Amino acid sequence: MVDPRGDNLVACKKPDIEVVFMRMKDAVYNIGHIKAAGLYAIYEMYDEGDNFSRLLIADTVAVTNSEGEVELDYSYPFLVLAYYVQDLTKSYNESIYRIGTFDIRESNIQFKDYTPTDPFRYSLTELRIHADSLASTRKTIDVAMGSVLNNTGFFEGTITAFKANPADMDIVYTIKGTGPTPFALYTS
Repeated sequence: MVDPRGDNLVACKKPDIEVVFMRMKDAVYNIGHIKAAGLYAIYEMYDEGDNFSRLLIADTVAVTNSEGEVELDYSYPFLVLAYYVQDLTKSYNESIYRIGTFDIRESNIQFKDYTPTDPFRYSLTELRIHADSLASTRKTIDVAMGSVLNNTGFFEGTITAFKANPADMDIVYTIKGTGPTPFALYTS
């Protein structure tokens, strides 16, 4: 995927999807596996927005809602990731699905935030994201992740999203070999 300026945003060397069957009108999906190796993505934040927002029509970005609905604030990238997992969980609650294996390996995500005085840059290499037996009959969606951070540290973690209340998530992670200081901007 390329943005309007011609910058690469997302690429994948080896995608592999095995569809057992799908009935779209009934929202029934049976996927043997979704696998990818060599996934590449770059996410950059600027004072005027981010590199993915260039792809969006202005009206599609979440705005303040007087009805108290969850709003998406793109200024916190880790919250954006959690929101997308939550949104996927909601949509899966309304369908019947099974994914035997979800597996991303040998991938690279670059994160750059140019909004602070001292820009924040993080490189996640050798990224892996894995889940087994994702199904509409289960109460949770459980995903395991890990990567090398900035060529010096390591990240390992899990996300458990509860389908009954997608806003309820358990996020457990460990970061080793790199200081926590750069993450201070994104924690409260």
